[in-house]
Amino acid sequence: AMWFTNLGDNSIGRISTAVAITNYTGTGVDGPWAITAGPDNAMWFTNHSNNSIGRITTAGLVTNYTDPSIAGPSGIAAGLDGALWFMNAGSNSIGRITTAGVVTNYTDPSIAGSGGIAAGPDGALWFTAGSNSIGRITTAGVVTNYTDPSIAGPSGITAGPDGALWFTNSGNNSIGRISTAGVVTSYTGVHISIPVSPGSITAGPDSAMWFINKGKNSIGRITTGPAITLTITTPTLPNAAVGNAYSQTLSATGGNPPYTWKLAHGSGKPPRGIKLDNVTGVISGTPTTRSTTSTFTVEVLDTKTFGPPTRNTAVATFTITIS
Repeated sequence: AMWFTNLGDNSIGRISTAVAITNYTGTGVDGPWAITAGPDNAMWFTNHSNNSIGRITTAGLVTNYTDPSIAGPSGIAAGLDGALWFMNAGSNSIGRITTAGVVTNYTDPSIAGSGGIAAGPDGALWFTAGSNSIGRITTAGVVTNYTDPSIAGPSGITAGPDGALWFTNSGNNSIGRISTAGVVTSYTGVHISIPVSPGSITAGPDSAMWFINKGKNSIGRITTGPAITLTITTPTLPNAAVGNAYSQTLSATGGNPPYTWKLAHGSGKPPRGIKLDNVTGVISGTPTTRSTTSTFTVEVLDTKTFGPPTRNTAVATFTITIS
């Protein structure tokens, strides 16, 4: 289902793919602004009116978290560090809250008047700032600010399937793209609202970016170019000897690291005594059976931080003979 905030009646909504709508209200929902899926299978949202962060389970149970540093929270996004990151529009800062409710606050002059925030393909959080700039904050709290003449009143921001961040410019009616190296490109056109600017933006399942045209009461779409291809670059694995320690690291390029490794379903297994590490991609162990040949297929998946509902995947088949 999809979850959304109802700012007008202080509620959280849920709509199923069958278009069945459920509405949740309570003391923990007050001026809900933005919402995102958390790593704990719950939804997390910002309460702009009562300066708090809310959590709602898929069963509708609401928990409210407060902290003196939370002031007018707006955008919120899940980080790759397992925490939720949010914008404090009222105090020009960025907050981080763990799933246990522990809040940390980060300040920087470039965060002034910021609003949108999104997880980037580089493991950092990217945000829009009222100083006509795009900001980047690492999970350690280090802030970098990027400016360009084409950035004017940036609003929504999200990561695209091309490995860059895409954002809306409410000040000059354009769509911006910034690479993780800070290179900015601006796009304008008749489909971008004039005189009222584009607002929220998200990656679609078609590898394009979709955005709201508030002034035209319409939805816009802008293509991104080809998606980043994920490839296993290890060509072959060496053979092994029974009783001798064996260790080889599989490698991959493209997609959105970090990667997850696994044996493809029904593909066979490595020799007895050798296993694949799902996190590191290391195939290691000590073979226990001689004179055997094993053929198996390894699948690598990248990290789902944005874009289409499926992660990028790649497969490769290897053979190891035990002497």
